[in-house]
Amino acid sequence: MNRNAVNFWVDACSLVVFLVVVSTGALLRGFPVEMAERTILGVARHDWADLHWVCSLLLLVLVAVHFVLHWKWVKANTEKRAKLGSKALAVVLLVAFLAFCVFVPVSLTRGLRDQGASAFTGRTITPR
Repeated sequence: MNRNAVNFWVDACSLVVFLVVVSTGALLRGFPVEMAERTILGVARHDWADLHWVCSLLLLVLVAVHFVLHWKWVKANTEKRAKLGSKALAVVLLVAFLAFCVFVPVSLTRGLRDQGASAFTGRTITPR
């Protein structure tokens, strides 16, 4: 498969996964935790949240692959506009990605131990 075909399929899959993430996010927003025992289309709220989470991670991977496929373009435009070399750009992006991977989960779960309930499932968490 040539590079253009790979790029097309990565972009097409990204679009589909993005639409799933947006629609499940909207569904979860309108489906409060208090109604967790009910189902939509025969699927429980917890399962919708799992689908949302998995598709979000898949979208991150697809965006990373898309980024790699267009690295020459990113490098050329960054060097031209931001005056960064390719190594500096790679370091900046790696640090930003690692910071995102560390700080987002920490900020999302802050206070859960104090609340005694998971913000995602509504289930009680018993401290050990």
